[in-house]
Amino acid sequence: MKAISVRRPNRAAAGFTLIELLLVMAIIAALAALTFGILKPANKLEKLDVARAEMKRIESALADYHGLYNTYPPGNPTNSAVSGLYYELTGVNHIGTNYQTLDGASSVGINGYAATFNTGGVINSTKPPGGSENRPPQNFLLNLKPNQVGTYTSQNVAYNLLVTSVGGPDDGYLSTLAAQGFAGNPFNYAFPGTNNPNTYDLWIDLKIAGKIYLICNWDDKPHALN
Repeated sequence: MKAISVRRPNRAAAGFTLIELLLVMAIIAALAALTFGILKPANKLEKLDVARAEMKRIESALADYHGLYNTYPPGNPTNSAVSGLYYELTGVNHIGTNYQTLDGASSVGINGYAATFNTGGVINSTKPPGGSENRPPQNFLLNLKPNQVGTYTSQNVAYNLLVTSVGGPDDGYLSTLAAQGFAGNPFNYAFPGTNNPNTYDLWIDLKIAGKIYLICNWDDKPHALN
């Protein structure tokens, strides 16, 4: 009688044992934690770098503005976050009792503008305050992305502001700003500056993982405030 041989199943075909599966899962979890730990600071640095690059672009626009008008845009002495930089650097047409952006997308009342930004008006305008009429305004910030323009709402009127494209980036920080009337994280501006008394101060705060970082034009490196 011929013996019947029993063939053992191949180990690979039989699949992993429970211990092997647990080991593989532990390795995957460890690699994921390691990867997240590496990516997290890299993501933070990327956001800081983007915001700083956007600030540098505003600085370049301010230099061109100064070259044309021999002065910098007026600041808001009562609130540095609520400045007319957007309108001054992109230019407006003075139409009746309104300022209209050069692309025609936004229009605000002149009196409301003066009260909100605590200034006499827009210098980079077809009718600058105290100047000759029909002076062609210039756009010093061409090709701004939609996420680089935010708003500040006062008296039910939304005024445009220059903001960073990276957001708060913490949602909680954006919510705090929203409660103050801001849509977006605005660049702060003061002229004359305190840190740069001969020119201007320009800065922005980013809150990343609960920690606030200052990016400013009087210090080359972003630094933590808390």
